[in-house]
Amino acid sequence: MQHFYLRYPGPQAHDCVLVSDGKLLRFPSRTDALTFALRCCYEYGATEGEPVINIEGSDGLWRSFDCRLLPLAH
Repeated sequence: MQHFYLRYPGPQAHDCVLVSDGKLLRFPSRTDALTFALRCCYEYGATEGEPVINIEGSDGLWRSFDCRLLPLAH
């Protein structure tokens, strides 16, 4: 199962980091990073529950979503 990790950019950040397959990918905005992750999901022929997109909020908590950006049921 593919996992994406979208970090919350700090106050000094000039870009946004998305981790995919252990690789750090940099994007000018969180929207661009999320668009890339969603595009990858559909290219992989994603189904409900996979791949998982983990997004860090401004509160430091990570939340998991499926390829439709619906909260992942645990």
